[in-house]
Amino acid sequence: MSDVGDDTDDKIRRNLVAFSSIIILGAWLGVPLAALADKALAAGTLDKVTPWRVWVAVVAVQAYLILRFRFSADTLAEAQMLRRAWALLYQSKVIRMLRRHLACYSKKQQASPLFATSLADATDQAAAKFAVQIGKAKESLGAPTLIGAEFQFLNPPRSPTDTDETAPPLEPYRGYVNIAFEWPNGGASLAGSTEFRVIGWRRYALHVKTLWTLCIYSPEAMKLVIPSALAAVAAAIALFKLALSLVG
Repeated sequence: MSDVGDDTDDKIRRNLVAFSSIIILGAWLGVPLAALADKALAAGTLDKVTPWRVWVAVVAVQAYLILRFRFSADTLAEAQMLRRAWALLYQSKVIRMLRRHLACYSKKQQASPLFATSLADATDQAAAKFAVQIGKAKESLGAPTLIGAEFQFLNPPRSPTDTDETAPPLEPYRGYVNIAFEWPNGGASLAGSTEFRVIGWRRYALHVKTLWTLCIYSPEAMKLVIPSALAAVAAAIALFKLALSLVG
């Protein structure tokens, strides 16, 4: 017997994508769905069925497939993996943003709103500590050059395959940074730790960039995002066609 009608977890995604694709393709090509079903089932009479009856059946089947896909064990596990993959990607984008802000400060002394303690204050504190350490006046150290930074995130995201349900909420936009400076008249020192937090429009911009990257190029997108998007589009088409058939 063919497994086309199988409703197991490993087949439900395929069934949802196939059924959704038929709905979308039929709407795009302008082919009545009853005619497509008639050809597929070789019934020879479905093209005579009242259109609203066909679309009621389509909406019912689509709703079942969506709910079956939404609550399948595979989908729940993949949603957890998608969340962790998002956090890891978001974290990498945050680090790149922080490095740009630190580079601007190092080259142009440009302040950044991302740090709880201003970089100028952090530099001044580091200079005072380092001057005492090497026995020189703080003013004699000169202007420092930023030579490195280590980032520590609050509740850092783990591997996408780690599905520990007891893990704390992921916050890839908050943490601490340890900044290392090099002094032209003294050597290198660690500035210590200062808190960073991405807030406001920058956080939302990173959300959009991360979601866009994740949705167009990732294994998680192929398994979860794209099937969900196809299902949503197909459901909207089916409901629209049902409404038209009822008022037509």
